[in-house]
Amino acid sequence: VDSVLLPLPVTLLDGSLHVEERGDQAVLESAFGLRVSYDWAWHLTIEVPSSYFGSTCGLCGNFNGNSQDEITFSNGTVVTTVWGWASGWKTDTNEEHSYDACSGYCPECSQDDRQLYQGDGYCGALRTLSESCQDTVDHAPFLRACTDELCLNHGRRNRLCQALSAYTSECQKHAVNITDWRQMMGCRKSVGVC
Repeated sequence: VDSVLLPLPVTLLDGSLHVEERGDQAVLESAFGLRVSYDWAWHLTIEVPSSYFGSTCGLCGNFNGNSQDEITFSNGTVVTTVWGWASGWKTDTNEEHSYDACSGYCPECSQDDRQLYQGDGYCGALRTLSESCQDTVDHAPFLRACTDELCLNHGRRNRLCQALSAYTSECQKHAVNITDWRQMMGCRKSVGVC
């Protein structure tokens, strides 16, 4: 907080903001119902109350119940690439590591690679994993994010495991347990982050 490290749990702003460790995640909760969960490695989840339905925008999507129109610019135009989408929501800044476009080595995903990573040996496993959870958590945005992540990281197994873990965690939040996926996909549970 303000460049000072504080042990968790911590409550701020007269109780309107609370941060604690919950299981293997850091969880921030606000008085108006915002919840941000972070797994200390790479997965961030942002939840808002249903009163915000259709009222969000930016990198959180529009929260309208249609997962097919989440990556849009502020004018509603659907964006075809995640890179373009993220750049379109960038704030005005002169920060040293803030880029509008890729320069130098810019990873691209060929149609062949995209098909490979959407297959059952990679991100396509989400279709099988989701059978018990599909009525609760839509696997499509997770499949899209997983495919993009593997394309940008040349199919790295740890990225696949992180993507699958993100989906199964979301299912578990809704009391749907997906078992044996780690063994099936060769994903070991990491013990901690240093």
